[in-house]
Amino acid sequence: VNGAIPGRFQLDLGVAAPVLLNRSYVRLHHLRSASAPARQPAAVGDAPLHLDSLLINGRQLTDLQATVQTVPAAAASDDPEFAGALGLPVWRRFRLVLDYSARRGWIDGPRTP
Repeated sequence: VNGAIPGRFQLDLGVAAPVLLNRSYVRLHHLRSASAPARQPAAVGDAPLHLDSLLINGRQLTDLQATVQTVPAAAASDDPEFAGALGLPVWRRFRLVLDYSARRGWIDGPRTP
């Protein structure tokens, strides 16, 4: 995230938002909304956060809007290293291969039109 902040995300094809961020991750990395004062991290319910960049499988996505999750995802609990969820607007840019029987998935490069 933003060129230097590592984060683990879950795949969520049912989410219409591009990026949902775990509130613990937001606080740990001092992310803030554009409307927040310079030294005040974003709080739940703030205006969407702007992410300069997000690097996924060697492909850099830029200029993304993120929302702070008001209820932590079940997988996240309060683990501040769990960044959040990436929704369909992000994943539609890639070809995904999901092997449900093996419980594995791959990102197979950028999606071609």
